[in-house]
Amino acid sequence: MGLTRGTRQSFRRQVRKLENLGSLQTHVDREPERVSPRVR
Repeated sequence: MGLTRGTRQSFRRQVRKLENLGSLQTHVDREPERVSPRVR
């Protein structure tokens, strides 16, 4: 469990860094793949 806690904190830190870099772009790039079938 100790390792899981450390990994979770590291993941949150990376997510925050990505958000600063432009995580929104990554989200938009992934949304089209899921919405693709719906838009079609």
